[in-house]
Amino acid sequence: DQLEIYKDRIYILDRLNATSVMVFDTSGHFITKTKLGDGPGEILCPWFLYINKKEDRVYIWDEVLRKFYIYDLNLNFLLSTDTRKYGMYDYGESKEGTILCYSQHYNPFKDEDFSQKSYNFFILNNDSIINSILPHNFEFHALVINNPISDHSDELFFCNPLDYNIYHIEDNR
Repeated sequence: DQLEIYKDRIYILDRLNATSVMVFDTSGHFITKTKLGDGPGEILCPWFLYINKKEDRVYIWDEVLRKFYIYDLNLNFLLSTDTRKYGMYDYGESKEGTILCYSQHYNPFKDEDFSQKSYNFFILNNDSIINSILPHNFEFHALVINNPISDHSDELFFCNPLDYNIYHIEDNR
């Protein structure tokens, strides 16, 4: 479902068969994989893989447990971050450390009617949302684009599934 190559490692996220992230060396030899479960460092449904190249960390988002799991490059568990308030389908990081997330489910108006407004993109910093981008009506929540975020040349670009325009993140906006 997803393949990332970084340094001397190949990371493969397999959602359906192995339900894990596996690590191989560049010769194809198996090194390790994530553990299945709901205990510390275990995942049930890996949905998205991101490699933070500034910190040499592997981020895995679990669709069922709604958590980011953070590992070192050898998949040794470091910590997890609860993200139950929003779902994640893609994310990227700028050279300044801005993390842009793509979601269909984020609604910052927790006390208001959820059908009023939702956001496809938001900027995350230390598990806190510092900006929401491109509001839309919730009735369009089924529109999905695979991997709409690109961190080309350390800059963040993204494509909105509602208008197919390409946007650029600058100064967390």
